[in-house]
Amino acid sequence: MLSIQPSGNVPVGCIFLWSNVIKCLFKPSSHSQACFLRLNPTLILRGASMGSVVSFQEHKRLKDWEVEKKLLQTLSMEDMVYASEKHLIPACGDFQFRHSFLEEICMDVAIETFISSAKRGMIEARTGKAQDNPADEEQVKQRATELKAFMVDWIQDEHINRGQIANGAEAYVQHWWQVGLKTGKDRAQLRL
Repeated sequence: MLSIQPSGNVPVGCIFLWSNVIKCLFKPSSHSQACFLRLNPTLILRGASMGSVVSFQEHKRLKDWEVEKKLLQTLSMEDMVYASEKHLIPACGDFQFRHSFLEEICMDVAIETFISSAKRGMIEARTGKAQDNPADEEQVKQRATELKAFMVDWIQDEHINRGQIANGAEAYVQHWWQVGLKTGKDRAQLRL
């Protein structure tokens, strides 16, 4: 069997093609003798010459963008306005929420939450397991807290009910988390 000797300019953790055998160069450990994609994910392209190393991080990023674009196509402006009217406008009091900069920020938070939870839903549908991840709950709470803080700072009214804004922001973020989770599961089921 041919062995591959790393030269000085070869980073540890890269995959090489040598005589139609894929080997991973890595620092030996006591636990394993072979390592595939352990340190740096790479992709060997068909037709690549011997010793060609190509990263697929750019490919993964493009694929993620395509998934996000398809997920965003399922959102409608009417749904976003309805959620704002249901959860946020009652908490704003006399503030003119519609067509304001604050409405745009709230929609940005909704889109970020939707995409994040839709990706989680796709993973759950593919694995067949509902994952109760404390990090997800923390992410929802953090987004709701940020939205509440931004709304309070933007409205700048002493008589505003901060508790009502906190409840509205939390309900708004939770709404988009649930919608995204369901959409992600549905899209993954369609692909299967």
